[in-house]
Amino acid sequence: MILKKIPSAFSVIVGPTANTEGVYFEGFYWKNVITGAGGFYPRTLEDLVKYYPLAIKIVEKDLGNLGDAVAISLPTQTFVSDYKSGGKLIDRLKLDVKKETGKEADVQPQGLVALEEVFAQGHLKKSDFTLIIDGGFNTVNVALVDSEDTVVYVKSYYDEFGIRNLLENFFAPLLSTRFPDITLNLQFLKRTFLKKSVDIDLNRISIEEEVNLSVQSFIPYLFEAIKGDLRRLRLDFDQFVIVGGLSYYIPASSIETNKPFFIPEKEGEFYTVKGMNRLTGLSSIDFGFGDIKILKK
Repeated sequence: MILKKIPSAFSVIVGPTANTEGVYFEGFYWKNVITGAGGFYPRTLEDLVKYYPLAIKIVEKDLGNLGDAVAISLPTQTFVSDYKSGGKLIDRLKLDVKKETGKEADVQPQGLVALEEVFAQGHLKKSDFTLIIDGGFNTVNVALVDSEDTVVYVKSYYDEFGIRNLLENFFAPLLSTRFPDITLNLQFLKRTFLKKSVDIDLNRISIEEEVNLSVQSFIPYLFEAIKGDLRRLRLDFDQFVIVGGLSYYIPASSIETNKPFFIPEKEGEFYTVKGMNRLTGLSSIDFGFGDIKILKK
């Protein structure tokens, strides 16, 4: 099994070697590039759907043949609402993938399907109500399921509670107060937050206090919004899970609760592809706004 992630960013290439260096999609040859290096990256749900076949081709060129079928994901709320209304978007995605790649696509809900891996590994037991929070760079998928796997509640938050929000709105102001001359672009913020240190001249300076303070401010902000939406519907949960890239930024020690919960110590952003693989037995691709997460069986 191979677990890997690559940036959700693509660039058109031209020239005599384009057909060997890139993959063909909609009249052009494309390659994967580093985010922010002048390439195209998805900004909307429509972008994700349109460029999913390209993402599959890029992954296959990088890792080799994925087989005749592949499991892919959609944001939870989009998947559930579309499924309940007849599945037109899901069917369109399947047709586009088949047309462009020749593969059958098994479409699953981001985050929600991660519970397959969480329960199978025994991190939590199925209870009356389990809240799953799948946090990515721009998107947080939230779902509430009962012990029969019935989806009781689902909502996807865009550009509100993701990693970008934590870094830009909570971490960056603390860092700029202490280091006013530092340029705070997102790549720097991500790297610095996870290292918990910053290099100034020849010195490495700990910023653990800023990291901890930003998390302590962000967690209540995140949970109060989610719990507020649940309260309006008179819903509650018995246990919760935080997966996705956001799990790297929220240590379990920072959570104060008497409810059972699980936050992966490693590979948290791969729980959706792990869950998809466990459910379908297929190589799995989770195409997000920041990265493409891949499990190749």
